[in-house]
Formats: sequence, structure tokens, C-alpha cells
Amino acid sequence: MGFYYSRDEYKRVATTKGGTTIDHSLLYRFIVSPLCGKLVKLFPTWLAPNLMTLIGYMCNITSFILLLVYTPNMTEEAPRWVYFAWSFLITAYNLLDNMDGKQAFRTGSSSSLGELFDHGCDSQSIAIGILVTAASFQAGPYTALVLAAPGFIAFYLAHWQEYFNHFLELGYFNGPTEAEVIAALIYLITGIAGPQLWQTHLFTVGSLNVNIWMFFVYVLTVPLTIYTAAASIYAGLKQANGHGIKPWTALSQLLPFSISFVFGAVWVLVEPQLYKSHPNQYLIMLNLLFSYLVINCIVQRMCDLTYSYFYKPMLPLILSAITAIFMRIFNAPMIVGEILLYICLGFYLILFFHFATEIILNFSKELKIRPFIIPYPNKATKNFRGNATDEGEAIIQTA
Repeated sequence: MGFYYSRDEYKRVATTKGGTTIDHSLLYRFIVSPLCGKLVKLFPTWLAPNLMTLIGYMCNITSFILLLVYTPNMTEEAPRWVYFAWSFLITAYNLLDNMDGKQAFRTGSSSSLGELFDHGCDSQSIAIGILVTAASFQAGPYTALVLAAPGFIAFYLAHWQEYFNHFLELGYFNGPTEAEVIAALIYLITGIAGPQLWQTHLFTVGSLNVNIWMFFVYVLTVPLTIYTAAASIYAGLKQANGHGIKPWTALSQLLPFSISFVFGAVWVLVEPQLYKSHPNQYLIMLNLLFSYLVINCIVQRMCDLTYSYFYKPMLPLILSAITAIFMRIFNAPMIVGEILLYICLGFYLILFFHFATEIILNFSKELKIRPFIIPYPNKATKNFRGNATDEGEAIIQTA
């Protein structure tokens, strides 16, 4: 008996077909995918795809550690080598994130667990990428918050849409390809020219002086993400209607994320100084809860389960936000908010570790596989017909 799902519910993963990823990105199709198809051949055929995913995720953890050491407030100037390291690490993550699926295809080890592990690590990496980008711009914690909101929304909506159509559709400009490549270029340029480059004045609107990073964030990134989110909602509703699901029922399935998003925003609005003093802890705490919600969405699709509208682990965030309102009314010292923040951070760290461990172990058991070890010899070593760079693999990537 599982803590989060029952044994019977976990058993369904063995009889339900996993999803696929349809990537319309031209950059992915003509550059990233062919490059990864060649690079993956350099890896041994005994290497498990999930281990490649994990190594890529650890690249992001390393980036976060560098952030905490050298520019925790996202306003300091880090040594130039840190920006070069960030560029290398996100590039390595991007390549490994694309190669793990090709390694699975190459070795015949594709599985629902691989798909879930891949997307789970991706969901855990959103806040890290946003924090590092804000630090490269020397834009401060509020810019990170502005970037985090559309990033979380777009990612969650993509998987909400996948719940109905059973494939993850990425647009011509998307986060896993273009956004990561652009981020790598930003870090590289910052390493060469310094973060002061992004403070260069472009034009003035009224009394507001718009510099390069403000133009990039508010004129390019946020509107594009809003458009992508709107397109995802439209496509999701269309797919839901095709399955006989009413629009309001489909939209109500966004409640877990929406509630968490609203109360997370409320906490910042009533205690802005708390967030300003602890932006990394706050965004990582939110990212842990966000990743928990995303993985539940994926598990419910893979196991053909009814979508949940509320999860008990959302309560610490909700209660903390409500407490913050009363703290504001009665002028409570900020130390109370700090204690609540660290309690929530600790709770979600423990929750996510326990949750991820249960999901991995139960999926492995029902699929009769090992998460980080694949059969050897396998499809690749036996010279089966097939290649990770087959034409179809450039467009549809199997997790």
C-alpha cells in the first residue's frame, strides 16, 4: 500500500501507454536533435538513460550552489568564470536532457518511468534556471519572481494539456530548446562582457529608463510566455471537448496549481521584505510544491486516474500565507515569517524526497525494471536495426 497512491493504482502504469513529445522547434529539429544523435553514440550502451537525466539535473544543482556562494541576492557580480560555468552547465543539461530519450530508444529501454523521471527533473530545474538568469542580469529577486510566474504556468499547462491528448506538444519557440540555448548564450556573453552589459540604457518610457534586461524580460519573455500559456489552454480545452469533458470540468483541473499560485503570490505581497531577504529559499520552496503537483498530473495520466482537485501538501503554503496576512495586521516581527518559510522549505524537501522515492520504486516494481540500470547486452549491443538519429526521432522524442 503506497502513501500517495494505492497498489492497484500503481499497477495501471504497466497497462497504460506512455506519452510522447512532439517538438515543433526548428532549432531542435535541425541542430539540437542531429547533434545529440551523434553525441549519444559516444556513451556506452550499458549507461541507463535515467542516469544521464540525473547527471543533467546535477548540473543544475551545481549552478544553484554557485549562485548561493557568489551572488545570492542576484545583484552581486560573480567572478567571470562562474558565468562561463553556468553556460557550460546549462548546455550540458540541455544536451543530456535530449540524449536520454535517444539513449532509451537506442538501447530499447524506453519506459513510463523514464518519461516521468525526465519531466520530474525538468520541473525541478525551472526555479534554478530563473534564479541564475536574474543573477546574470544583476536584476535582483523581483525579476526572478516575474520570470518564475510565467515559467511555472507554461510548464504546468503543457502537462495539463498532455493529460487529455497523451502527448507533450512543444511550440516553435519553447523552454526546453530555445529558452535554454538563449540562457546559455546570456551566461556566455555575461562571462565575456560582464553583467553591466545588461544594464545598458535602451530608451525611456515616461519616467522609466528601459535597459537591455528589462526589454528582454518584460517586452520579449513575459508576453511570449503568456501567449504560449493561452495557446495551451485553448488546445487543452479543445482536446478535453474531444473526449467529452466539459470546459469547466477541464479548467477546474487547474485548481491545485491555481490555488498554490495565488497563495504563493499573497505571501509575497503581504511580506515583500521576507521574500527580498530570502528569494532563493522562497522560490525553491515554491518549485518543490510545483514539481509535486506536476508529477501528480503525470502519474494520473500514466495510470489513467481521475484528476485530483486538491492535495493536502498544499496546506502549509496556504496556512503560511493566511498567517502572513495576520502578521501584517498585528505588525508581527519578520522572524516569525522566516520561521514559517524555513518550516515550509523543510517540509517540501522531505515531502518531495519521500514522494519521488515512492513513485520511482513502485513504477520500477510494476514495470519490472531498475531505475538506473538497464539490461546489458541490449538492443544497441545486439546491432538491432534502428538509430537514435532516425528521421522520425527528430520530431517525436520518446522518453
